[in-house]
Amino acid sequence: MKEYKPLLVANYSKDLTTYDTAPSFIGEVTDVNEKMLTVNSEDRSIGDVVWVRVDDTSEYKVGEKIEVFYTGMVLETYPCQIY
Repeated sequence: MKEYKPLLVANYSKDLTTYDTAPSFIGEVTDVNEKMLTVNSEDRSIGDVVWVRVDDTSEYKVGEKIEVFYTGMVLETYPCQIY
């Protein structure tokens, strides 16, 4: 495993977490916009509601259960945002 130095974010030190595989969660799509999905997450450690940016939202429907893989970066807004 590689060792990384702390990363300075918004003027406070934050350790960088690395993953061997992309983190993911399962949730239900509750809203579909032009480039963003709103997903109710079953994994409360990431948050109960998550905005997920996608290139093409036409293949997603409200009420669908999906598995979301993301970069590991979570913007701490409400709802939180991932990429």
